[in-house]
Amino acid sequence: MEGIAPIRTIGFYTNNSIEWILADIGAMFTGTVSVTLYDTLGDMSTPAIIDEAELETVVCGAAHVGNLATLKLKGMISTLKNLIFVEGPTPCKTLAKDLEKAAEAGLQTTGFKEALALGKDYLKAEPNMLKERSAAVKGDSIYTICYTSGSTNYFKGVLLSHTNFLTNARQFELFDSEFLPTGDDVHLSYLPLAHVFERLMYVLSIGYQMKIGIYSGDITQLQRDLQELKPTVFSVVPRLLNRFISAIQQKTKQEKTEEDED
Repeated sequence: MEGIAPIRTIGFYTNNSIEWILADIGAMFTGTVSVTLYDTLGDMSTPAIIDEAELETVVCGAAHVGNLATLKLKGMISTLKNLIFVEGPTPCKTLAKDLEKAAEAGLQTTGFKEALALGKDYLKAEPNMLKERSAAVKGDSIYTICYTSGSTNYFKGVLLSHTNFLTNARQFELFDSEFLPTGDDVHLSYLPLAHVFERLMYVLSIGYQMKIGIYSGDITQLQRDLQELKPTVFSVVPRLLNRFISAIQQKTKQEKTEEDED
């Protein structure tokens, strides 16, 4: 990448999951810079980001394997070599065919569990690797590259350091101690981890030893997720609050109509 020292990068192109968090923590401790991809940036954002960030490896949802293989076959991405795919709670019906397409495109595919096993074997063979790479990570080392939505013309990759995230997380220490989260608190992760806000919330959760619950993957079932997990920490954005308000207003209107009919 022009203008900065050479760095190792890894892409993340999957929904919120335990695998997402584990892979990101692994990247942190090895000095590997995570680069987020997400569909809302538009179809052309994926190949553009992969090539601009020089991604050779992407951790992706099983449903994205076919799309990435197609882009590779069309010559729209040049750097990509490896896919580590995450199988979600709902099996991807086209995964077998998509893996064949990926092989045709020259992509090496590995399931997440298999990748973890390979990593453990590698650490046994190279026991000092993790210690050496972790020691090289400094506060001003790049932690992640988050791409903007492109509201000011072309979307841009923003380089964020470890200190950047830690400084924001430590702002909670400005609150009275009674308001600080503890290990008894539970955070529901439903906002996209590809966005900086939810990433900060997960870093914060780890820092304060909070429990993290991952939503079902269906935003329309968020109310059910809330009822099941009963989180004590819940981050919101205006769009979601508007949805809550609309639901409350609709429910109130319905109850009033029923009362009038009685």
